[in-house]
Amino acid sequence: MSAIVGLVEAWRQTFHASLVLAGELSPAELARQTGCPLWTVEDIYTHLVDAETGVLADPVAGPPPGTVGGLDPARPLVDRMREVYMLRSDQMAGLTASAEDAEPTETQQACDRRLRMRVLDCWVHEQDIRVAVGRPGNLESPAGRMVHVMFRESLPHTIAGRSGAREGSRIRFEVGGPLPFASDILVGAGGRGRQVDVDPVVDPDASIGTDGITFVQLCSGRTLSGSAHLRLGGDVELARRVTTAIAVTP
Repeated sequence: MSAIVGLVEAWRQTFHASLVLAGELSPAELARQTGCPLWTVEDIYTHLVDAETGVLADPVAGPPPGTVGGLDPARPLVDRMREVYMLRSDQMAGLTASAEDAEPTETQQACDRRLRMRVLDCWVHEQDIRVAVGRPGNLESPAGRMVHVMFRESLPHTIAGRSGAREGSRIRFEVGGPLPFASDILVGAGGRGRQVDVDPVVDPDASIGTDGITFVQLCSGRTLSGSAHLRLGGDVELARRVTTAIAVTP
């Protein structure tokens, strides 16, 4: 199966989940501050609509007829979300059809990269909303699994390059929840790192233990929620620097 097909399904699921949730929220919940600095829940929904509307007018993605120019900002939020969901789904139907070609084209590869970023953005913002309104969920969705892999794979680079850990340091991550993992990050020369299995007989220089949603918040550069679970061990100052260094989204 083409990568684009899986990405399309991941986007559809997470965007639709946010759409359904929007219809359940009260005005007070829409006004709540999120862990995304300076943005309320409603601000995030507006961003999601605006971002997808921009893609509809993207010549690389190929807009469905009559959609260039954006959606009416005066329409209610849920209506705008529902409309953009339907338009983008139609647009993506064309992407999945072209993905059946045996040899990926440059345009398909560009769509793949952009769609991957839209899945990341939509799912991380879905979690921003869920944390703010106290309605956790959708962590094990296709988008959630994809983003967790992206965040885990970024750890060697961010820790070795940004945390100030000295060469030879071993940083341990133990993340629980629906998508658990445990791994050690070894810091090498020149700001390079690599991820290895946990060695139970070797004590790490610093350790970070947390749950899945807090791990997402850290990798997203969010202000941690009051319910965040974070256990720091070993060199606690280094562990704190690591929790800041691993943010990979603005």
